[in-house]
Parts: sequence; structure tokens; C-alpha cells
Amino acid sequence: MSTTEHDPSGLSITLLKPVTIGGSTYTEVTLREPMVMDLRILSGKAAMNDPITASNQLYATLTDGQIPHEAFDRMSVRDMKKITAWFRPFMDEETS
Repeated sequence: MSTTEHDPSGLSITLLKPVTIGGSTYTEVTLREPMVMDLRILSGKAAMNDPITASNQLYATLTDGQIPHEAFDRMSVRDMKKITAWFRPFMDEETS
């Protein structure tokens, strides 16, 4: 899985700075391809009121429970930009 080209099957990145939550330290993130049911996290009133938390919950879901959503709050903006750039094509109307 690459961070330079869009690989729809998933994304793996090494975090610029490790994140520690509840005694567990995370040094990398691996996300799987989203399914339609995952996108429900981004809909609804809660997501409209707090889109960042909704996005973090979605990304945590895409780790299949390996990383809690709170860890995404503590990631660097540069790491989050890589994750967001990978995810964005799934939301584009012209994605094949």
C-alpha cells in the first residue's frame, strides 16, 4: 500500500510521531478500503455537529478496531493529511 499513489485496497503509513492512548503506543496506521456501511458514520446529526470526531471514528473503524478513534485526535496534521488525501477519492462522485 502506497502513500504516493491512491491504492483503493488500503493505506499504511508510519506516523511521524508515535501516539500513546491508554498505555498503548501506535507507530503506524493501516486502513482498509471502506464499505458503504462505514460511510454511515459520516451521516446524521452527530456528524454534522462534530465532523472531525465523525471522521476520526470512521478512520478508527477502517483499522478494524486496531486503533481507537481518540488516537486520531493526537496524530500530527501531516499524518492526518495523508489519511484524508487517501480517503477523499472514495467520496468523489466520479470514483470508479
